[in-house]
Amino acid sequence: MEARRTFQELLFDKIKEIIPSHESLPNYITDVLDIGVDGAYRRIRGETPLKIDEIIKLSSAFRISLDELTQEMYAETVVFHPAGLSEAKLDFEAYLQNLLDILTQIHHRKVSQALFSVKDIPVFHLFQIPELALFKMFFWRKTIFNAPELESEIFELNVRNEKEKRCIDLCYRIAEKYSLIPTTEIWNSETVSSFIKQIGYYVDAGLFRTPNDALILCEKVEHYFTHLKRQAELGYKFMIDNPPQNRVENFNFYYNDLVLNDNTIVLKYEETYEAFIIFHNTEYLHTTNQAFSRKLAQGLENSTRKSELISKVAERARNRFFNEIFARISELKKSIR
Repeated sequence: MEARRTFQELLFDKIKEIIPSHESLPNYITDVLDIGVDGAYRRIRGETPLKIDEIIKLSSAFRISLDELTQEMYAETVVFHPAGLSEAKLDFEAYLQNLLDILTQIHHRKVSQALFSVKDIPVFHLFQIPELALFKMFFWRKTIFNAPELESEIFELNVRNEKEKRCIDLCYRIAEKYSLIPTTEIWNSETVSSFIKQIGYYVDAGLFRTPNDALILCEKVEHYFTHLKRQAELGYKFMIDNPPQNRVENFNFYYNDLVLNDNTIVLKYEETYEAFIIFHNTEYLHTTNQAFSRKLAQGLENSTRKSELISKVAERARNRFFNEIFARISELKKSIR
């Protein structure tokens, strides 16, 4: 059985990966710790244990996460990096740019599959329709984060300023990039209900300028689900304003009516995994812990075996799923009129 490497060994191995290959590791250590060459060699060989302040100096100098090193030593330790849009800083433009950067990186790394357990409709889909993107951003700011500047505001269908215009452009680019990434998505009835209920809540609360604005938004929702159904029929994603062309099949759409899903994404690359756990609508935890991400992937793959595939096949089940959605939207429209 292979002996577990010590924290000190892992730290120096990580430093070796960072410095240029032709450079001398001991020379770097002597400079950072202000010690002699012999002392540097003894620490590299493990003969002299590093002191706490030396570990801090090295990790700071080479920008190494001590948490991630601990994660490599102990399989039961999982390090998560929190990110996303928080109440402390409602900078939507920065948040959207970060989402676009993440999706761009995922696409460039040629992810083999993104497994997605869907509790709420993925905004990656919604963002290609400006009115739906505006509604989601307004809903998050006013209802989820209680933004003081929106306390007396109502929702408007039109872009109100240059910042919103830039955000809408980012939303479209996010949706466009997402359409290129192969995904396996597991939906259930609650996935759809929450979004329709949000619109209904705004109708009841008088947060639309006119009833007609609410009806227009409902029609945009119908347009979105008509497009989603078409993608499911074909088995690949494409933008609403781009007619279907020859594309690689990249959309596996499952329906599961047994288990209430979480908003969880696991990315599978050729040899590695990474996972995102989404919470509070716009925040997420990210980890590259292989054991945890692989276990999460196995759980999602098991869920697909207990779900019904309604993309490309199962026309009857697919029609039943989407007809129920259109019926809910129709009921909402009747209540507005």
